[in-house]
Amino acid sequence: MLIAASPKSLQYDKTEVEKVLSVYGDHPETMRVLDQDTIADELVRRAKELSSARITFVEDATRLEQLGGVGALLRYRISAESAAPYEDPRATPRAEALVEA
Repeated sequence: MLIAASPKSLQYDKTEVEKVLSVYGDHPETMRVLDQDTIADELVRRAKELSSARITFVEDATRLEQLGGVGALLRYRISAESAAPYEDPRATPRAEALVEA
């Protein structure tokens, strides 16, 4: 996870944050204040406790400005069963090509 070092750089929609918190079982009313500091703390807490995410604080907030101050680099495993083959049926399946690379 990439997050602006200054919580004041975070941009968010309060209604959307409340929706996400309610979906995941957290109730916004139990949080003292729903502000940039609280949201930054919650993002970092969840990244540490609920995933194996690495957290990088970005000092130059302009680099994340278009993302609202938070971004992520996602990665996932591809299995041969779930990977789409290349268009040429004689080609090596994508998952096998990635494993061999």
